[in-house]
Amino acid sequence: MKVSPRTFAWAASLGLAACCAAGIRQHEASRDVREISLERTPCFGGCPVYTVTFKSDGTVHFSGKRYVDKTGEYEGKVAPEEVAKLAKALDTLGFWKLDKDYSEPITDQSHQYVRVTTDKGVRTVHRYGRKAPDELWMIETMIDGMLYNVRGLEKVPS
Repeated sequence: MKVSPRTFAWAASLGLAACCAAGIRQHEASRDVREISLERTPCFGGCPVYTVTFKSDGTVHFSGKRYVDKTGEYEGKVAPEEVAKLAKALDTLGFWKLDKDYSEPITDQSHQYVRVTTDKGVRTVHRYGRKAPDELWMIETMIDGMLYNVRGLEKVPS
């Protein structure tokens, strides 16, 4: 099932509004965030399959596999300040305190991986199923919403 850009933008703005309302608390890791990515894997149905990575300099890499508008490898840009805001939102939503895995004993689901690379290493939070904190859903939604702010998403020559 494809979700419209308007839906993602709406959900992302809700998440960002919640961050602002809560007040942004700076976690030491957000100061050295190099990359933030979201990977969605296949399911037995029409789940979108892709990975999007935002680098601290504003470079964006999108790798679309199935059930997405663009398949293949793409690159574009967002303002580096937007990536910094996303890093702060991760702090506010408690990304660094989330468990590393939220899985259910079910089938026919897509895996979601949120990966954040800092100067100190990589932290990955995995979700399979629906039993995960709302904060993780908000983080995934904000990352997806930022994808629609990418300027010049151009196919990378193979």
